[in-house]
Amino acid sequence: MIRYFPLRDVILEFAILLRNGHPWCSGNDSDVAVGILGRRASGLCQSQRMTWPTPEPLTAARLMLEPLSVMHATSMIDVLAASSLYDFTGGEKPSLKQLENRYAAQVVGHSEDGSQWWLNWVVIQRHERQPVGFVQATVANDGAQLVADIAWVISPSWQGRGFASEAAQAMLEWLRSHGVHHFTAHIHPANRASMHVAQNQGLCATLSEKDGETRWQTHSSSSDTCEMCRDES
Repeated sequence: MIRYFPLRDVILEFAILLRNGHPWCSGNDSDVAVGILGRRASGLCQSQRMTWPTPEPLTAARLMLEPLSVMHATSMIDVLAASSLYDFTGGEKPSLKQLENRYAAQVVGHSEDGSQWWLNWVVIQRHERQPVGFVQATVANDGAQLVADIAWVISPSWQGRGFASEAAQAMLEWLRSHGVHHFTAHIHPANRASMHVAQNQGLCATLSEKDGETRWQTHSSSSDTCEMCRDES
């Protein structure tokens, strides 16, 4: 049975996705009339609410990316132990219980209202099958497109080998295959290693700052902030 929602209850971005036949919206009823604000959006089937793809194992040249589970906490304690990891982000080494609780919350995979998609992978060095860090993305719709805010952490003992860029690239390729093409990251202005990783993913620094971090984002050819990015390379 089709259930119709008044416009005030319709999240505009969901309607846009339905109109375009986006794979994140499930259901067989594709007869959706999408209007601008002030017009009625009809034919919105309850079964076509936003659904989020499940993270999958990913493989790169030297790395494997395993979808996060609570069981990873034990092996990740040592990976997250170095105090230098928190030089730019703040915080401190978590206890095992803290890490288990953090992972239990993250593996839910989405916010309570369904507006955000939480993705986390543990990065495994393939040759030694040893965890070396993690990558993560928070996906949301900004009203016009899907945007993923991304982050990466590699243990200091494994840094300097390009693992962060390799892992981030694998994650972004997977996201693109699921309809996400715009990316952001928030990086401390003194963290030049992370800036380099962002540049490798096609992100460019903007003039926007929050909590002492600079916003980086996928740039367009018309953006003058791209010059900032080129100056750093």
